[in-house]
Amino acid sequence: MIDLDLNSVAIPLVWAEVFGREAPTDVEIGSGKGKFLCELAARRPDRNLLAVERSPKYHRLCCDRAARRGLENVRV
Repeated sequence: MIDLDLNSVAIPLVWAEVFGREAPTDVEIGSGKGKFLCELAARRPDRNLLAVERSPKYHRLCCDRAARRGLENVRV
């Protein structure tokens, strides 16, 4: 599940629950089309990456790109 539904998670966020594993977590604010996000996630599978994007178009694009690459350490 790359597309994180904030209505389905507890606040404050517990990274192990969000990602299903314990790992250092980085947050990218304004992920745009997700190119940097996906490159970083592929290079750093040992880290969790949470992307924040307000644009519905770019949010969906980030999710699609990460899913196509099989990046399990990404949430948008």
